[in-house]
Amino acid sequence: MFNLSVSTDINWSVDQMWALLDDTENYPAWIEVTDRMLEVAEGGVKQDAEYREYGGIAPFKGESTWKVTEYEPQSRQVHIGDDGAMTVALEVIIAPNENGIKLIQNLNFKTPLVDIPDDADHVARAHGTTGAGGHRKNPDERQGDSGIASA
Repeated sequence: MFNLSVSTDINWSVDQMWALLDDTENYPAWIEVTDRMLEVAEGGVKQDAEYREYGGIAPFKGESTWKVTEYEPQSRQVHIGDDGAMTVALEVIIAPNENGIKLIQNLNFKTPLVDIPDDADHVARAHGTTGAGGHRKNPDERQGDSGIASA
């Protein structure tokens, strides 16, 4: 098992961030490891919503199925993804702060194929998946000035 947590302050409202998270069709525009959506969550992200995507970190790309297992509107969601070789639990927390919001993403990776050591964060850093900005594409490229604070 391997855990990763990233957070960043964003000069957006909770409503703006929630709308972005709710729109699975546009995940490839801002999530670096999502190449394309194969099936979007009908009616948006909500409890028990499911979606499928193609992506990953090269050379480990493939299809994955995701299900929203916990959903607290405007504050928290948990998505469980599985590509057949690995299961990922993604917890997303939106916490209002004095500058807008703090976006927190906690990831838990489990695989029956390989024992991932707890100190594997050097692998994540090598793929640019830690720190502010995390594993997503720059939202500025997607829709102009997003107000994301640089770290």
